Amino acid sequence: MTRTASLGAFLVATAWAVTASAQVVPMVDRPIVLPEGVGQLSLDLSLTLNQANPAHVGGLTSGLPSDRAPGLSVAYGLARGIDGGLSVPYVYAKVNQDNIDWAYDLAKQGWPLRRDPQTRNHFGPIQVWAGFRLADWIAAELAVLVPIEDIRANRLAARASLPIRYRIIPGRLAVRLRPDLVLGFGRGDENQGADIQASFFVDAGLVWNVTRELYVDVGLGYGVMINPRPHQTLSDWPGIPEADKNDDQGFLPVAVTLGYTVTPTIDVFLGFALTNLTPGSAAKRGPADDSSLTVGLNYRF
Repeated sequence: MTRTASLGAFLVATAWAVTASAQVVPMVDRPIVLPEGVGQLSLDLSLTLNQANPAHVGGLTSGLPSDRAPGLSVAYGLARGIDGGLSVPYVYAKVNQDNIDWAYDLAKQGWPLRRDPQTRNHFGPIQVWAGFRLADWIAAELAVLVPIEDIRANRLAARASLPIRYRIIPGRLAVRLRPDLVLGFGRGDENQGADIQASFFVDAGLVWNVTRELYVDVGLGYGVMINPRPHQTLSDWPGIPEADKNDDQGFLPVAVTLGYTVTPTIDVFLGFALTNLTPGSAAKRGPADDSSLTVGLNYRF
């Protein structure tokens, strides 16, 4: 009887494992927007690894250039080919004391151009977005960004994106590309005279499913302030050395992410990023010192 029960349990467990594996959709085959009636809850935790200020900046956010909804986010398939969502990030840091590098790179990334230097707790901006599938491999996404810090100066912003993911080898390999344009509508007299604060960012990468469950994502990005120019933005940020305030470069992040689909509804991932490969702040030990580690979880329901 014991042997029969053990054999039965083994067969049931094996059948469940085979069924679960068969239901896993490889990352490269995921739809460009969530299917109708499917939701996803995501959580990101990130920490800086800089030698000068290790672990001085972190929280519910992401250091990965491909993550447009950092922190805590929820998304849902609203209709066929249409999804929507909301995200809220949180960062623990003191802009003008703990991490000059973080302040420098944050200023480079555009709107919001204002942060409160008197607090270590930095929330937002909140993002509310909607995605519209144009084809199986391309979508259009529109988002409203709501500032929580220094609302008088930052006000609202809008983001327009064009997510692209094209399968080269179904189930194995895909390329991705995503350009963004962000327009902030803060007060011009508190944003270097710019009534509209415009910035551009694009990231691209390769996604490789080693197995159905295990995947690797390698990517890089480039962003730049359009209005006001980068040197204007840097000139007014707390904690940035005078030597850096004439810098008109953009920022260049690179990242490697290792992810695993634990069950058909749960993904976990670990990502390492070099936040900015441009020379950057004089306080750095070089671009390679500006790095972060991000862990995250996606749960579909």
